[in-house]
Amino acid sequence: IFSDKTGTLTRNEMTAQAIWLPGGEVRIEGIGFAPEGSFHRVSDGEAEPEALDLDDDHALRHFLKVGVLCNDAELAEEEGRWRIHGDPTEGALVVAAAKAGLSTEKLRGDHDRHDAIPFESERKYMATLHEVDGEPLLLVKGAPDRLLEMCHRVRDNGEESELDVERWEERIHDLSSRGLRVLALAERSIRDVHELADEHAEEELVLLGLVGLLDPPRDEAIEAVKDCLAAGIRPGM
Repeated sequence: IFSDKTGTLTRNEMTAQAIWLPGGEVRIEGIGFAPEGSFHRVSDGEAEPEALDLDDDHALRHFLKVGVLCNDAELAEEEGRWRIHGDPTEGALVVAAAKAGLSTEKLRGDHDRHDAIPFESERKYMATLHEVDGEPLLLVKGAPDRLLEMCHRVRDNGEESELDVERWEERIHDLSSRGLRVLALAERSIRDVHELADEHAEEELVLLGLVGLLDPPRDEAIEAVKDCLAAGIRPGM
């Protein structure tokens, strides 16, 4: 049996499930576009993830903020149902920020976009130029392997250190092994630039972290797979 995946086996409602920051992993509850769900930090040796106080986690809030600004999607409630206008992958970042109480409209209103490099499959990233906290900032999101090539340092709660590529490749593998699509976010301070070019985004970037996204399966697909297994059919995705 051959089947298209998106919208057939899955709901086409990309959902942020996990974020890897320099300080560790954060899990996000909730499936779909509804902005409902809490954040929990995963600690080594802990049986249960620890609930996060988002007001005290600057690195996570900044990561979510960057995910909203370097983004073209919008979240809207229409006729009692939450919908994304734009790309569902970008929408997942907007929903994650909304779960943290961050307003997309307010963030974008407070930090005007001055220029952008749109995503293209050849370059594997998108970049936008904003003023954040009085500082011109270039924000980048894209394929994690591509961004690891473009980053040399990593930022954790305002402190920068040298990027350990092998460590971050292990984190990418960890997310991918759970069936999650992975995006990376990065930034750099940039002055006296009003029109972005690829060379601005492809050097001196500071990695902020990774996000793992899930396109949840449709209930009908789950039941269909169960029926296949019961009939002796081994499904392959």
